[in-house]
Amino acid sequence: MKQKRFAIGIAIFVALTIMGVWGYKVFINANSKPAHPSPTGSQPVLDITYCGADPSGLCVVSCGVETEGGMLVNFITPGLSFPDFYLKIQWHGNEIVYECQRVEGFPTSISCVGEQIPLGETIELEVFSKTEDHLIAKGSLVISSLALPTPITVSTTKISPTPPSQATPTATAVNSYPSYP
Repeated sequence: MKQKRFAIGIAIFVALTIMGVWGYKVFINANSKPAHPSPTGSQPVLDITYCGADPSGLCVVSCGVETEGGMLVNFITPGLSFPDFYLKIQWHGNEIVYECQRVEGFPTSISCVGEQIPLGETIELEVFSKTEDHLIAKGSLVISSLALPTPITVSTTKISPTPPSQATPTATAVNSYPSYP
């Protein structure tokens, strides 16, 4: 009886191990499939997504409105060697080109400026290399929020410090009793 239980236990363990290894391989293959094939065949086209907690590829950090009313799309690149690019957005059959530039002091951050698109709209993004004009990345995103610019107020009123009070505080005796309902 003990040998039969032991044999059944070993069989279940082996079956679970095989299913676990198989599941792991399926999971790894599903997550490591190559990005979109490049039209030129030289390099695969990257997927554009919103950035998560640990961005690893080209991703959108945020969308916002610039002070002149245009839309701002902020990207994080996978590294310093990522090429300079421009952005094309497909929206309701229109193709809108956004000019992009690296953010001063943050070499892996790139900001693109173009026509404003309303909240809730789904857009198709395509990133093209400025030098070779080939497709680097593409993706589909929903404009779920827009960061608005913060107005800068310049104050011309001078504030002078008030002199310290000359009065010396005096202690007063106060009996404190607990308050019960």
